[in-house]
Amino acid sequence: MNQCEPPWRRSVRDNPRLLVFGDTYTREYSCGGANLFRCNPLIFGLGEDGKGICASTDDSDSNESTNSCLSIFLNSEVATRAVIDNLEKNPDQLASYLAIVAETLHFCQINVLDFPYCDDLNATLLNISRLSVMCTDQQELLSYLPDIVTPFNLDELDSITNGLGTAAIKYAEDLTKRQQEIRLKNRTVYQEAISAYQQDSRLISTIQRIRDNSDKCIMDSCDGTRHSRSKPQGTSLAWCARYVKFAMYPPRGTDADSYGSFEEYPWGSDGVESGDWLKKDGFVNLMDIPEMSHLTPETAPIGSIIVYEKTAANRRNRYNVDGVNRGGPGQVEIKASENEYISDFINDEPTTVGGDRRAIGIYVQIPPEFESQIQEIPER
Repeated sequence: MNQCEPPWRRSVRDNPRLLVFGDTYTREYSCGGANLFRCNPLIFGLGEDGKGICASTDDSDSNESTNSCLSIFLNSEVATRAVIDNLEKNPDQLASYLAIVAETLHFCQINVLDFPYCDDLNATLLNISRLSVMCTDQQELLSYLPDIVTPFNLDELDSITNGLGTAAIKYAEDLTKRQQEIRLKNRTVYQEAISAYQQDSRLISTIQRIRDNSDKCIMDSCDGTRHSRSKPQGTSLAWCARYVKFAMYPPRGTDADSYGSFEEYPWGSDGVESGDWLKKDGFVNLMDIPEMSHLTPETAPIGSIIVYEKTAANRRNRYNVDGVNRGGPGQVEIKASENEYISDFINDEPTTVGGDRRAIGIYVQIPPEFESQIQEIPER
């Protein structure tokens, strides 16, 4: 169309690609009059109310709004200084500002004859950009520039920032390389930690206990069923959480500290809630760890405790788990061997009995000596 669309149109307001240019023009930014227009605060300053100055304009001519905003801005040294001060303190906003400047330079180069305000606008934007770049920590600014560099604005960004556009591409490549190296090292540490966890005597006892209990009616689990004291190993009683907790924390009178009855267990009774009490006991969800998020119930390490939500749960069976709305009652089970998933019954594959389920957690304990070896992945 060879011209910008008026920013108040819905097609512009709802376009996610324009978010880099700052807040879109919504009712919140209205100046309260049919012939008043809110100038882009990133370019023309925040104004008295922090939302941008208001200028008189003609709604039928989107170019007139730019002329009005530019005229007010050029006549206010205070507004210019405020914009520079703000950009110097906020490298992330300066990067967004530079994206606008590069886009404007490119636009005006193509359409200079159609838009007489281009010369003044370009000069203003370039002056503010160069002053702000000079007074900003170059390395910190460089970390934000990869977000805005494209093949279409690289030349303009290089001219504005004295080559930081090209440097940002190299920075992004080096950052990606560093991230990949750290992830590989972390994955190795996690794998070693999991191996140590699998050899822990507590886990070995837990697996043996839940396997032995799979044909028993623990804690009155069979009350109200045709079973009495025993049941087939492949039969579910819908007490998955009870059997997993019983295996991990057997009742008093055994060789481990635990609880006297199921009612004493201080956690939710359904499988989907299991992540909460597992975390309190020092377990970590491998699915939350980028280096291990590729794991599935089928590829989960032996000894892991797998938690599922029910994907087709109705409104009455929704649970708030760690602030996330999950479908219940779900399922929790221990992967006892490559083809052995145990809760209140033994299955040779991840459990889907009772409806579709989706894994939301694969939990293991990371021994303390490995935690200190995990490196943080740099974001910038």
